[in-house]
Amino acid sequence: MTEVETRVAQGLLVGRRADGVDRYFGVPFAAPPVGERRWAAPQPPSPWTGRRPALAFGPDSPQPPFEGWGQSRAARMDEDCLYLNVWAPAGADGAPVLVVVHGGGFQLMSGAHPIFDGETLASAGIVVVTFNYRLGVLGFAGGSNWLLDQIAALRWVRDNIAAFGGAPDRVTVLGMSAGGVSVNALNIAPAAAGLFSQAVSISGGGDTLFTSGDHPPLPPASAGDPPVHASAFSAGAGEMPVVDGARIPGFPTRVLAAGGAHARRLIVAFSTFEAIILDLMGLPADAMAAALAPGAALAADDPAARDGHALYDHLVFRQPALDVADAAAGAGIETYVLDYGFVLAAARPHLRGSPHGAAMFDTLGTRDPTYATLNAEPTPQDLAVAASLRRRLLGFLRGEAPDDGPLAWPRHRPGAPDALRVAADGRESVGRPLDLHELAALGRRTEPRGQAGTIR
Repeated sequence: MTEVETRVAQGLLVGRRADGVDRYFGVPFAAPPVGERRWAAPQPPSPWTGRRPALAFGPDSPQPPFEGWGQSRAARMDEDCLYLNVWAPAGADGAPVLVVVHGGGFQLMSGAHPIFDGETLASAGIVVVTFNYRLGVLGFAGGSNWLLDQIAALRWVRDNIAAFGGAPDRVTVLGMSAGGVSVNALNIAPAAAGLFSQAVSISGGGDTLFTSGDHPPLPPASAGDPPVHASAFSAGAGEMPVVDGARIPGFPTRVLAAGGAHARRLIVAFSTFEAIILDLMGLPADAMAAALAPGAALAADDPAARDGHALYDHLVFRQPALDVADAAAGAGIETYVLDYGFVLAAARPHLRGSPHGAAMFDTLGTRDPTYATLNAEPTPQDLAVAASLRRRLLGFLRGEAPDDGPLAWPRHRPGAPDALRVAADGRESVGRPLDLHELAALGRRTEPRGQAGTIR
């Protein structure tokens, strides 16, 4: 690696170059949200003198223990967490920019986690940015500071990305899971206007993952300092974007339908096994079926009425995402729908479909943690399928049609969707997304693995 440097508004940064990619890690995009700023909107970062090393990831936002945190490349967790990371093609000038919003249920993860790494796309000519934002109580109690942190990161990108060879008027924001929910929120948040022109929401659902309730209350002052303030909400409740009429003016479909989108081009993607989340959280599928079946208006003897995985997929993620696509396309936004079902060959006997957020991992060229738990390694053919999706997304990032080879990805039409469909074996087609009964049929063709209901 060789040393490189660039100047941003706050001062001179020192990074590293290797294999044609410049890396700048741990760059502050806001002042530390500590002390009197703990429950406040993010403030601009302070300037520095001399050369500031940008060689290590900044601290992750405090979060509860979970098995995957040890994979984060951050050295620690800390309330002082508002840092971003840049991967840029060496010598870039006016390159497209991708800002990745990390997932993790608004409780977990960070921009330092390797599943959000920007190396592969930077090698293909894209400037990639990841960042941290306040999670759990710190991000949601008393307001939407999680959203304001994300907007602060995007403002920093607008003001400084040219120093890394990126074009501030060619920014795409992409997120998966909670990051996809965030993309839906950013696309309608008034304060995010002008900060990006394209958006990709992967496994982000739609209106179902927003609430019109009140913001969670601030902890009492007697609760003390971290780690009490820095924990997640009890039982995981509380981390949902609040439609408050101001920072989030309405539910996404309503605002989009009224022409309130910031992105002029949009991709909405979902997997065929979003409901793997149920297994990962230990939520019994039969209980989910009992809770959701009434909303699906199914006959009592309908097999889908007993399939909690399919019901969760369809009602929480798939149909709400299609509603978002309908609203955006109806308002004139160039919209594309991706029904992503590709599964690694070694994992097909054990997974009823593509896991939650899978399209993001294949787009970024990173390792899907679901496959790691199955010890499933990609074959050359698996890698070729992922590369095809990546080429489509690269075209989209460059402002072109998201096509690869002879099969064009059609624009979405409200009420009559023509999605790009990718089957479990990687075959591509164009057609209507899978419906509830087709999702249920996937489960009936899958062998269970481990304990009943663990992964299937």
